[in-house]
Amino acid sequence: MQQDENNAQNQNMDKIQILVIGRDPVVLQKLLRFINENPNWEGTGTVDDKTAHYLFEQTKYPYVVLVDQLSEPSLESFQLEFEKLNPEVVLIRHYGDSTGLLASEVYDLLKNHPVKMENTEGG
Repeated sequence: MQQDENNAQNQNMDKIQILVIGRDPVVLQKLLRFINENPNWEGTGTVDDKTAHYLFEQTKYPYVVLVDQLSEPSLESFQLEFEKLNPEVVLIRHYGDSTGLLASEVYDLLKNHPVKMENTEGG
């Protein structure tokens, strides 16, 4: 049983972690469902700033998708705090609920800003 938990944990560590922040829960769920359909990605999302900051502190996501309807103070707060915790974080703005557009944005993002996977194995 412990080995199954370790295997699941290792699989999640191999996935590219993406934090999605938006105000509309329906749009957020649609985008997260799309992200999580990709076997190489794992998306987590929230609709409120406090939870977004908490999630980022816990995981230090390499990518953050900021969905429309976020206020300027929220956007500035995310940028300042996230870059302080992870200077290599890449934040992208996404407008609307188009998964096709999101796919293009994420693929471009990964192409131009590849994640540096840390080697967690001894060797």
